[in-house]
Amino acid sequence: MVIKRILLYTFSFYSLISAQQVVKSDVQLECTERPLRAVLEDIRTQTGINFVYQDNLIDNIKVSCKINDAPVETAVKKVLSGKNVAYKNFGENSFVLYKEITHPQKHFSAFVINEDVPRSNTPSIFVAPEMISKMQPVYPATAVKYKMEGNVTVKLLITDKGKVSNVIVSRSSGYPILDSASVNYSKKLDFNPAKTNGEPQNIWMTLVLKYCVL
Repeated sequence: MVIKRILLYTFSFYSLISAQQVVKSDVQLECTERPLRAVLEDIRTQTGINFVYQDNLIDNIKVSCKINDAPVETAVKKVLSGKNVAYKNFGENSFVLYKEITHPQKHFSAFVINEDVPRSNTPSIFVAPEMISKMQPVYPATAVKYKMEGNVTVKLLITDKGKVSNVIVSRSSGYPILDSASVNYSKKLDFNPAKTNGEPQNIWMTLVLKYCVL
């Protein structure tokens, strides 16, 4: 009876040491275009970590990496990086792999959606001003951060030299930061000036700028 207890304690002691060594083992890998399934098996062999996954999840995935004495989780992250496969750690020695859910990235865009010049009823020949600037409005970083959207209507006075000498917000977006960005944008614009009977003239023009998430 005593001998059985000693053998039992000895077996338990060595089992505990073995388990601790398995859990704490670091990973060493060096491979080029090796199947992910084989790489995971290498990690399991080195550490005792079990990987649970559906077969079709990792089919046709190749891995190229070099890992020197890295903790298990660090190694797993590196191996799965960019593979559209995520993991969840269950207990001390199990990783469940699953398809990583990605959300489409939102794009914030600002652009001019309308240009308007008041028309004259006189019989004279009138040529509207033509915007020659190619720059796009800037979406302020703070507005992007807080997801501010809206339209801004501005009136700008274009000189006979094609420069903008005055800008007025005639309809606000509801966000001062977007209104201010529209004014700053408009002040930097260049135009071919308006002409009446071939003569350049000063004229007011209306722009509508849109700030939105695409």
